[in-house]
Amino acid sequence: MNGGKLRFYDETRGFGFIKCDDGTGDEFVHATAFQRSEIKPAIGLRLSFERAELPDGRTRAVKLRLEIA
Repeated sequence: MNGGKLRFYDETRGFGFIKCDDGTGDEFVHATAFQRSEIKPAIGLRLSFERAELPDGRTRAVKLRLEIA
């Protein structure tokens, strides 16, 4: 599992970016990942997630879990 904080989310366009704790940069996250996890996106949320590789080699965050501090 990877972790990070939601740093950007555009509800109109249905995507955002998670700033990864491991220093690898930002991970793309699609609105469907939030819908499937039943999490309402909000800037600053701490999330854990799995990385899924797409056929073109890009990755995205899936299987989101809310981290409670």
